[in-house]
Amino acid sequence: MRLRLAAATATVAGLLFVAYGQDGAETARPGLGAIAAKMLRSDDPAVPWQEREDLLRQLDDQYGAVRAEVLSVLSVERETERRLRFGSQLHTAILAARTWRIVEARPHLRRIVACRLDPSTVPVGRKLQAADFYPAAQALASLPVRVEDLFVGVTDEELPIVGWVLAESQGRESAMALLRQILVGGRIDGPKGSKAVDLLQATQRVHELLPPIGK
Repeated sequence: MRLRLAAATATVAGLLFVAYGQDGAETARPGLGAIAAKMLRSDDPAVPWQEREDLLRQLDDQYGAVRAEVLSVLSVERETERRLRFGSQLHTAILAARTWRIVEARPHLRRIVACRLDPSTVPVGRKLQAADFYPAAQALASLPVRVEDLFVGVTDEELPIVGWVLAESQGRESAMALLRQILVGGRIDGPKGSKAVDLLQATQRVHELLPPIGK
């Protein structure tokens, strides 16, 4: 079955899960909230374990379907991925990776960590925070990451954004301490790592590490 990404993000709120059968027709399945509520509705020993196990398997199946679809979108390199259209397939896949905590998405998110939303595509009246314009970085910060992986091939353009990811996920002070420790061990590029520490040290408000959208 193929999963519609827009529906994938909606299922988190317990809404309808939309899938496609072999004939291409849409089929409705219970939302995640409904499945979880039924699975955990009581601790009554009279509720058979097999019933709970079946519901748990349904949750696993839905997560697996979302993960496969999200990774299939993120794995494709695009010329337009540096400038995202709000609500595009790629933007939605990034949001789904964050919402569903898809750890396998990390290398793909790192590849596009500097991509930003095109402000002209944001719907009128939709209010976004600075970090929302860097959805891949935002998604990466929500997942467990290795500092060494973040710094592989990091460019000067990406460095402040990678610094933001670290500060957002670890806390500013912890991020600086971790970077210094890794630098001593020589596990990341020395000049780039030192520059990241300097950027973090010079910034009181972490969001200021993110480049202004107009630039």
